[in-house]
Amino acid sequence: MYNYNGTGRKERRPMKEYHVFHDCMLEAWTPDGVTEVNLQESIHIVIKRADGRKRAKLFNFRRRIFQNVGTIFSGYPENFPDIQSIRVVSEEKLLSNRQEQQEVPPRPPQQQTGSVNIAGFSFPIADEEIVEKLEQTVRSNWLVRQAYVNLLRSHMPRKSDAHRIYEIVSNKIFTHQALQNYYLTVDRQPYFKQATRKAMVNYDIFQGCMLEAWSDRDVDHATLNNSLRAVVMVISRKLRKPVGSAGRRN
Repeated sequence: MYNYNGTGRKERRPMKEYHVFHDCMLEAWTPDGVTEVNLQESIHIVIKRADGRKRAKLFNFRRRIFQNVGTIFSGYPENFPDIQSIRVVSEEKLLSNRQEQQEVPPRPPQQQTGSVNIAGFSFPIADEEIVEKLEQTVRSNWLVRQAYVNLLRSHMPRKSDAHRIYEIVSNKIFTHQALQNYYLTVDRQPYFKQATRKAMVNYDIFQGCMLEAWSDRDVDHATLNNSLRAVVMVISRKLRKPVGSAGRRN
């Protein structure tokens, strides 16, 4: 971008016309015996070294590209493809990327009244087997995961709605019946000690997806787990009531 006289093969700005590079430096260093010739020679050295470093970086960058391309195509005949082979592979990769970009995750309906169907799942989910199926699908299918995250996000449009996590999880996304065999962590015993109960912290649908959907709504890990703990407590208490009522009747 710069050299002392502004000349060269590439368009450069003349540093001698800049006060910061010429007048100020001469004024500061003239008492120490620095002349304009000395300043010009020193600036030439600085520019030359800067250009040398730039060329070295470009050379190293090209060398890394060559090494990486050689590694990628090492399985081809004669250990390296010709230009036509590289062009075919590049076109196939470009086509694959375009197809992936066209596969946009389905958006949840704007109106959240009644049941909502997304990617083959009907929300709120009322069956434990469907909860397990959703977890497996979310872990194996990125599009379904994004659709689920979008659904979670649609139920919390504002930061002020963070207190509604309990309502969203236990009424909009799942029902109490679907979550009756889940608790928060393995080291925290639920009200009902059942071997079949499962820890929510091990499920992406209860952790990673919810944090991704609500992190910009001021929902952090602690806030989410406190709300999920409240869901577990309420469901456990509701499950206890029929048992206690039956014991009193007997």
